[in-house]
Amino acid sequence: MGINAIIAGGSLGGLSAALALRCINCDVNVFERSPGEMKSRGAGLVVQMELINFLKEHDIATEEAISVPTYKRQYISQDGSIQWEEQTLQLMTSWDNVYRQLRNALQNNLYHNAKRLTGFKQNKDYVVAEFGDGHNEKCDLLG
Repeated sequence: MGINAIIAGGSLGGLSAALALRCINCDVNVFERSPGEMKSRGAGLVVQMELINFLKEHDIATEEAISVPTYKRQYISQDGSIQWEEQTLQLMTSWDNVYRQLRNALQNNLYHNAKRLTGFKQNKDYVVAEFGDGHNEKCDLLG
């Protein structure tokens, strides 16, 4: 049996941690405090190559599925005039696009909504995660 891990928080960081832990054969459950679907956090994010490499390495998404190329960067003043521009390739994405790719890579039965972590107890052999609804969950690793 692998390490039993609990991730508190089901946004980008929590999903990334859960997927990375699953890659090393950990049993992982993600507990998210939001009662329903996570809401979009907007667009205009520059994609880092580390993210693309992670997604490709683990067969989660391709560069084309996660990003849109842009070829020019402009800084515009309040009056709408261009203050500065440069020709440069950047890959852009949205929070929602990254979230959906990561969320789709994790089985539904491993993602638990409306589960707010309120505390934990630790002894030398395991950790007990405590949730606001009175539910307790024993694990080897709490992240």
